[in-house]
Amino acid sequence: MRTQSFPLQCSLKFGIAGMTDTQVQESHRRADSVDSSTAALLVVDDNQDAAQTLTRLLKVLGFRASAAFSGEAALEVIKEEAPALVFLDLGMPTMDGVETARRIRQIPEGQKISLVALTGLGREEDLARTRAVGFDAHLVKPVNLTQLQETLGRFLGAEATSKFPPQS
Repeated sequence: MRTQSFPLQCSLKFGIAGMTDTQVQESHRRADSVDSSTAALLVVDDNQDAAQTLTRLLKVLGFRASAAFSGEAALEVIKEEAPALVFLDLGMPTMDGVETARRIRQIPEGQKISLVALTGLGREEDLARTRAVGFDAHLVKPVNLTQLQETLGRFLGAEATSKFPPQS
């Protein structure tokens, strides 16, 4: 069996601590309603290597995952697949991640999706912007496996974390 390693590292900039009580309740409601064994995940990033690497990692871990390389493409995938969770880069050309999130939240399918900003932008104003448009969490690249596991567990439920190998 051939194994691959993926160097990932990040910090969770806002999560439950940066969320209102209503947002926390909504994230718990979403997690309770998701079957993590069949939930689709979407990675949206104009950096195709970054999007494909995270998508491959998620697939290796047993998740159903796909990638889109623009906000426009993400909206099309969401209408077809209705993913449970979207990792969304902020700094994309044409339609950035903030505008993409705004549009996701405007469509009926978008109300059920957990949105996680996955970006190199981590200043306080970036966090405020993502919070304001309805992101559920904000991760700063590069992301580590522990943060990825915690994020998936939070939004997809405890079963999602069992897909990860034990960590020492």
